[in-house]
Amino acid sequence: MSLLSKNEYAMKKINMKHVKLKHQKEALKEVQILKKVRNPHIIQYYTSFVEEDHLYIIMELAEGGDLAAVIVYFAKA
Repeated sequence: MSLLSKNEYAMKKINMKHVKLKHQKEALKEVQILKKVRNPHIIQYYTSFVEEDHLYIIMELAEGGDLAAVIVYFAKA
């Protein structure tokens, strides 16, 4: 799959330099889990990379926003 397509993607950026080692390991574990999950109800993982002390995770774009925004929206309803 080429990331140079006209599709839109979400990118999660994690500053690994200013994060405790425990949280760095958790972020890398998240990537390993996302690589294995294939479910139509879970955001699809595409790729990840580390550059200049940042971990980048490229995922499917959720049109409705992130889960936190959805929870806040329905909590107000």
